[in-house]
Amino acid sequence: MIGTIISIVVLYFTYAYLKGLKTCDCANDLYVTRLKNLEAILLGLNVVLFCFAILSSFRLFNALDIIKRHILKIAMLGGITMLIFHILFVYNGYEFWNTLKDNCTCADGWEKYYIYFQTIIYFVIVLLTTVLSGVLAFRKIHIGSSDETMLNEYIEEPKQRSSSSKKRSSRSKSSKRK
Repeated sequence: MIGTIISIVVLYFTYAYLKGLKTCDCANDLYVTRLKNLEAILLGLNVVLFCFAILSSFRLFNALDIIKRHILKIAMLGGITMLIFHILFVYNGYEFWNTLKDNCTCADGWEKYYIYFQTIIYFVIVLLTTVLSGVLAFRKIHIGSSDETMLNEYIEEPKQRSSSSKKRSSRSKSSKRK
């Protein structure tokens, strides 16, 4: 939770830095605006995660049951969304890096280097995700599709538990009737 607070503060200062670059003539306005919007999205996601953590810790909101029911859909949608977000950030961060003039004093600040750092980290994430997806796709093609995977077993396990508990409850009801 402390890491989320620190992340929110750093992202806020980075957002404010990018917003202040509107008056800077040596920074490309297109990439600054795009990065500002991406930082705003990232800041918003961190605030939502922080609120979610607070509500969950006080047991005011029990989303785990809802999440468990739709975990695969959430993971796929979230993973694809974050991959697209990272690709957009890498592209705009790289272009910001290339178009920013070396002697631009109005853009100097730790936030500029933080944006460079984010760009490098997100590039590594995109690279690793692409390589891992390629390896998994190659492995799936090479081995062939199988009906019984670990993921299917994990998904089917709760269903088996619920069906066995239904059988027990129906047995107990029938024994009570006798």
